[in-house]
Amino acid sequence: MSDKNSSQNKRYYIDDKVYLTKKEVECLYWLAMGKSSSEISMILGNSERTIESHLAKCKAKMNCYKATTLVLKARDLGFI
Repeated sequence: MSDKNSSQNKRYYIDDKVYLTKKEVECLYWLAMGKSSSEISMILGNSERTIESHLAKCKAKMNCYKATTLVLKARDLGFI
């Protein structure tokens, strides 16, 4: 995992073209801590639908269909 910094939009690269945003990584972290979308929304101050959208984007980018697989892959890649 490489970390390319800009002052506002932090991106966490999976490969040369695919990356996760800071919010997506934050959602993954809280998911790994056992939090539900509803709980994550309260922690991050976003709507539950926004959190679900972030997690859905993570699943698509990482080719995962289940939350448990997503967490394991994120851990293996060093995101959490």
